[in-house]
Amino acid sequence: MRIRKILPDILRRAVFLLLITTAYIVQCTLVPRTAFPFPIFLLIPLVISVSMFEYEFSGLIFGMLTGALWDLASPLPDGLLAFLFAFIAGVCGLLSHYVLRNTLFGALLLSGITSVTYSLICALFFSSDMNFYDFKNTLLYYYLPAVIIVLLLTVPFYFFIRALSVRLRHDKITT
Repeated sequence: MRIRKILPDILRRAVFLLLITTAYIVQCTLVPRTAFPFPIFLLIPLVISVSMFEYEFSGLIFGMLTGALWDLASPLPDGLLAFLFAFIAGVCGLLSHYVLRNTLFGALLLSGITSVTYSLICALFFSSDMNFYDFKNTLLYYYLPAVIIVLLLTVPFYFFIRALSVRLRHDKITT
């Protein structure tokens, strides 16, 4: 009887793990080969959506896993993204469980804040060789389109994760 209750949770988390791994592979191998002049961050809206439906601890674990995977392909210092995404996913899980309603607006807000934070960290990390004009152009023409794409991608990711969570959960989700 107990197996029937935990089997949907195990299956749901395995599907989320598979989605995160697939998004990482697509983001780090296929997307850089496209003709886009700016990066496309698939992992940000995915981890925000997952952490909003998984709540505190599971969201933190998924965020840490996502950040650790992204650390493998990132020129940023090792562990920085694992820490950043674990913190952000944990906070998103707490906010969606206790403060915010679990809605698309909340997902857009949290994805926007996360993508702006990540973009600023990257821009500041690589800005040692730039003057102010180059720094401003990097933010406007490289990272701002990436933030807009993240906001656009949040909508399908949110609804897809929501449908999976409703379908593969034995307890009710408060939306």
